[in-house]
Amino acid sequence: MNLSVKVSLDQGEAGLTLYMDEMQHYDLAIRTGAEGCEAVLKINIGTAKHTLAVFSLTENCTGLLVTADPLEYHFYLIGENIAVFTDFRCKYLYRNS
Repeated sequence: MNLSVKVSLDQGEAGLTLYMDEMQHYDLAIRTGAEGCEAVLKINIGTAKHTLAVFSLTENCTGLLVTADPLEYHFYLIGENIAVFTDFRCKYLYRNS
């Protein structure tokens, strides 16, 4: 799986969400703050809500990319270079019916 989006904003937050339900999802986004734009990866696993990583950006526009293999999601920022944001296990968004 490859999922990408180019995000440009003046205020607020926009990006990609890998969603199973409200209690289990990952958010990769660009948001504006007091210091300018930043990229952020947030995770919700059960009742644990955590901002896993934050990177300052020099512009208010960047590409976001999520790829997946059978074990992990891989999160990237795309600008002049592709930067690995982080990897996270797929099993936390899996529901066995």
